[in-house]
Amino acid sequence: MTYDVLPPPLPGPDVCSVCHNSTPGYRRCRSCRDVASEAGFKVDEVPTVIPLGLAFKKSRLAVDLWNYKRGDTSTARKRASERLREFIDTTMPHVASHADPFDIVTFVPSRRTTNNEVLGLFRQTDWGRSAGIKELLSIHDAGGNSHAVNVDRFTSADVSGSRVLLLDDTYTRGATTMSAARALVDAGARSVTIIILGRHMSEDYVTPEYLQAVRSRQSMGEFCPCCPQMRQADIAKSVDSVEPGGDSPPRGKYLPPPLPEYEPPAQPKKRPPPVPKYRPPNRPQDPAPALPTMAQPGAGETPFSRVRAWMADHPMSSTVAILFLAILLVGGISNLFDPERTRSGSGDSDQGRCLLSNGDRAACSSPRAAYRITSVENDWSDCSDEYFREVANSGIYYCVDSISQDAPASEPAIEDPDDWESELGKCLTNDGEEVGCSSAEARFQIRLVVNDDTACELPEYDGDIFYEEDYESISYCTSTGIDATLDPTASE
Repeated sequence: MTYDVLPPPLPGPDVCSVCHNSTPGYRRCRSCRDVASEAGFKVDEVPTVIPLGLAFKKSRLAVDLWNYKRGDTSTARKRASERLREFIDTTMPHVASHADPFDIVTFVPSRRTTNNEVLGLFRQTDWGRSAGIKELLSIHDAGGNSHAVNVDRFTSADVSGSRVLLLDDTYTRGATTMSAARALVDAGARSVTIIILGRHMSEDYVTPEYLQAVRSRQSMGEFCPCCPQMRQADIAKSVDSVEPGGDSPPRGKYLPPPLPEYEPPAQPKKRPPPVPKYRPPNRPQDPAPALPTMAQPGAGETPFSRVRAWMADHPMSSTVAILFLAILLVGGISNLFDPERTRSGSGDSDQGRCLLSNGDRAACSSPRAAYRITSVENDWSDCSDEYFREVANSGIYYCVDSISQDAPASEPAIEDPDDWESELGKCLTNDGEEVGCSSAEARFQIRLVVNDDTACELPEYDGDIFYEEDYESISYCTSTGIDATLDPTASE
């Protein structure tokens, strides 16, 4: 191979059993759990995902997966495709032989273009030509968010009773790949196994132990994501290509070659001591010429007289300096007396928002919201009713009207709390860590998900307020009373 690919760790503790992602303390990562649930898969029906390599950000594999589709030049796309084809021919015969048995090989069609890059890439390899890849899937609904599961996105030909091997180039959250797998299962597939070229990941979201396991497998030459004994250098020697539909050889059949005998490193040769260089004795040097300086003020001389003397010696420079200072002074005075200057900023964008009775901002859906901003003015006399003054800018006034609690909220939510309803019923520790409700460390239980934490001040939410780590606009209202029957993670 022309470059070294980081091998995924084998499934085990702290490694996702579906996509080989880092998931400390859990059997499956959160992405796989959410995507499988959205696609309608049960816990024991989730397709197995086998990544040939980990595409960390800016790694060679990640760059090639980007360039072979969206490279700036045809040369970059050609070189990336050549390296990926060599990567497939070197690894796919062994990985396919260790995957679950399959009868049909197909691929995930591209949503951005009618030219299926995945099909073209695999069909140009020796393994792809012998596998007989078929076009079973077609795009039915290409709209919507590409990071969300859409069970109507693909349609499949009839594959009743067949075991299908599904090929794809990249895998991040898995929404598109799992949507294609759902279409195959709906078409009658008995089982679906997914093989992807690169699993996109970031080193910022994996544990040090996970990275150490990946580096250890790479240094030992292990490459197969299913077989701990396989080495990259011996793929062509010990593995024969398996035709589609054949059974996998027994695991453990391929043993690594014996390690070479230990040879002590050669001792470096000792260098002779350096010969001291001859240095001539120090000689007195001529003093450096004095730099021209302005005369020191003497008797009767002031800094102002020195400036006036400099201006007399440099009439052109002094004229330019005076004009520049005059322009700055005129511009500053005009901005100071501009009546509309206080209207700049975010004052107009606050129109329609809601305030508490003391003038603090609040969500319009909050039960404590008392006023709604009707207009933003520079003079309080322009307000027909009550008003509040902006703290950061004394020249801005908010004209407000009283609102009732049944008035509809007009400000848009930054994040939709309905997207986080799956967190209801989960239990948290004092530090906000998620635990089972039956655990002795459980202190609070999530009872409400809102955009404004003022809603958590109702009496029934007597627990602490927690916030989503990546979305500060999402607040969790909790209670100290824990009901284990409401825990959504109990079934897992």
